[in-house]
Formats: sequence, structure tokens, C-alpha cells
Amino acid sequence: SYLMEINRFYPHKILAWSDKIKELLNGKFPFPIMMHVYPSNFCPLKCEFCIMESEKQEHKSILSLEILEKLIKECEENDLKCMHFSGGGEPLTNNNLINIFKKSQNFKFKIAMSTNGLLLKSEIADIVLDNIDYLRISLNSASRESFRKVCKVDKFDDIVGNIAKYIEKNIKPSNL
Repeated sequence: SYLMEINRFYPHKILAWSDKIKELLNGKFPFPIMMHVYPSNFCPLKCEFCIMESEKQEHKSILSLEILEKLIKECEENDLKCMHFSGGGEPLTNNNLINIFKKSQNFKFKIAMSTNGLLLKSEIADIVLDNIDYLRISLNSASRESFRKVCKVDKFDDIVGNIAKYIEKNIKPSNL
């Protein structure tokens, strides 16, 4: 229903997946409805609150195009509803993700991404914005000064600029 699609906290959303509940009650382990994928654990920011800091230092990794394509094929075969690229790092540090997004119009499921917005510029932004269904940008401060303190880099204006370009391109007065 429309409410379940727009409100992820809709209190009765679980009823839409009664078939999955029945499988669980019968001792089966159904394929997920939504999958979160960490395409990379590299990140250009150094946020002091990052819960992935030790993992990023000990296990640096970027998923290969082959693994991402295999995952997408398996998800399509099992009726996934949405794949959310987020991360133990910044998803867009994995260049293979752009190749995935270019093909995403043919996927049977929706694509979402959470990003810090720093790498969401020009050509990359156009590919991302033209090919995904949902985008979340985490801007962890309200000012340049607090961003510099919290994220340990001076990139606030870059991220705000990327967001502004997105708004200019995608928000028309008729949409307001």
C-alpha cells in the first residue's frame, strides 16, 4: 500500500509480508525483502563517531564488479524488493558501483544509496541520480566549523554544493 511505501515506520508494515512470517514460523529462512550492501569500507571523511573505524583499518575492502553482479543476479532470482548501498565506508569510493547504477534500470528491484555526498559531483552525480530510486545524504553538521570538528576534514562547502546542484537539477517549482 501507499502508506507502507512512503513510511518505513508504518506500524502495521509487517502484515504486508505475512508470507515471509509463515516461512519463518515453518522453520524456513526466507530470502530478505531488502538488502544492505557495503560496497566499500573506505571513506574520505574521518568522523569521530564512526562505528566502523577499527574495521576500516583492519579489513580494508572494496567489492569487485563480479561479486556485485553475482549478488544482483541472486537477488533478482529471489524477488528482492530493494537493495540499499550504504556502508562501513562511503559507497561511492567503489568505482564498480557506477557500472552497477548504469544497469539498474533493468533490475527487478529498487536501488537506494546512503552517501556522505562528498563524491556526488558532476558526471558521477548524473549517473547516480538518473539511475537510483532513493538517495540519502548524511550531512553531519549544520556549519562548516562544526563539520570540520566532527568529520576532521574541511569539505562542508563541497558537500553542500553537491546537494545544491542536485536540488537545482531535480526540484522544479511545479514539484513544490
